[in-house]
Amino acid sequence: MILSCKSHKSVEQDEIIQTKPFSKVNYYKYTYRNNEPYIESNIKIDSFKPIIYTNVKPLDTNKAIPQKIYSLSKNSWKSSKEYFYNDLQGLSVVYLEKNNKILFRNFYRSYTGKDFYKSDINKPRNKEDLIKYFENKKAEFKILSVNKSEKADVINVDINGDFYKIIVDSTFCKSYLYYNKRDTINKFFLITDDAFWEGF
Repeated sequence: MILSCKSHKSVEQDEIIQTKPFSKVNYYKYTYRNNEPYIESNIKIDSFKPIIYTNVKPLDTNKAIPQKIYSLSKNSWKSSKEYFYNDLQGLSVVYLEKNNKILFRNFYRSYTGKDFYKSDINKPRNKEDLIKYFENKKAEFKILSVNKSEKADVINVDINGDFYKIIVDSTFCKSYLYYNKRDTINKFFLITDDAFWEGF
């Protein structure tokens, strides 16, 4: 459940890697109401009241809930698709905050659309393209591991001292930034969670 939303709008388009300092004023803020610890088999799991910042605007009917951008509902599928591709240009970004500290950044860009076949340095489709992107950004990087997930390249990489998991495919790019390495399993295998929008 979401408690509140502070309306802001990103003034610059986000990129695969974070190229500018995070600023709360550029994003919409959503706060979860519940902060109950998760208990299973008498084991108390650490929990906190999550706050997210995103470029996704709130619903017209409820300012505390973000617009649907991945909806499969017959009622909202068309409008969510139009909003995602027309207004957001096929890009979403989410920052997760705990105790006034940003812990995690989730970036997603879809390449589907009229420019699908157009080559773009900012839209890498495989590991080789991604390396060229890093070099173009003059980023200091060290690739830690490369794996395959179906047709996608999955790259764990240290960039400018920050820890990323990046997934690139011919149709999309996902980028997960962990601001603290302790939030990962270890430096080769990273925890990722795509369920940002569940329950919204």
